[in-house]
Formats: sequence, C-alpha cells, structure tokens
Amino acid sequence: MAKETKLTESVFINRTGQQMKITDVVTEKECWYVEKEKRWVLAHKAIQKIAALAGISSNYAVEESPSIQPSYKNELEHIVRVTIKCLAKPKKGRKGCIHNEDENTCTVTGEANKLNTPVRGRGYLRKMAEKRAYDIAVLEHLYLYDTTF
Repeated sequence: MAKETKLTESVFINRTGQQMKITDVVTEKECWYVEKEKRWVLAHKAIQKIAALAGISSNYAVEESPSIQPSYKNELEHIVRVTIKCLAKPKKGRKGCIHNEDENTCTVTGEANKLNTPVRGRGYLRKMAEKRAYDIAVLEHLYLYDTTF
C-alpha cells in the first residue's frame, strides 16, 4: 500500500534553484485525491504551470509508435513518446539541468485506448496519450511522480 502524502508535502525545484511547494502553484480546483491509491492527481493545466516555473520548455517532441497503429482490434490504441527539455541552467560543472546533473531531457511513452480512457476523453485518444506522456515526463523529471500524478 502506498504511503499517504499530503499535497503540501510535495515540493519541486524551480528554474532558479529554489524549493517550491505545489500548493504555492496549484489550487484545489486543479487537483483531486484518489483515496484508493493514496495519491494526488493534478490536472494537465496544473502540470503545465509547474513545468513553466521549473524551466521546462513548452515545446516538446512527440513521436508516434511506428509498430502499433490504432484499430478496433486493439481498442483504438494510441502510443506516443514525448521528450521534454528543461532549460533551467545547471550549476557550474554540470552538463544537465538544475534538476538532474546528467540530463536535461526526459522521454516517456504515453498510451490511451477505449478501455483506459474515461468516456469524456474517448474522442481524443491520440491527444490523451500525448498528454499522459507529457505529464508523466514532467513529474518524473521534477521527482514528483512518486507522490503526485
């Protein structure tokens, strides 16, 4: 069972190297708590705000899966890879960024199909896959993925 974490306990490093609480950036209207998983869920807009403060570029690369094409046999599965780039300057002697001393990019695969997407998003499966990959990449890069989703 996952450890219950309060949203106020989650912090990230902004582009200048200062720690910020997620609650300094995100309102309660932009997130919700999943009791079963003991995790906070942030809306995509909230993650975009956090990414901007952290220095993650709003331009990111998206690559479609060449081997899996959406069809009714695979429930219209869409798989994409998103690569984000952090522009926050590293400390001297580092080649990465302020968040990771080795890298300033993060690549994550996102997927969406009719079975794992709520009714509201089923008309936009390709966009949902991209959004999921972007959100996870930002959270992983900022070391928030274990406590926030």
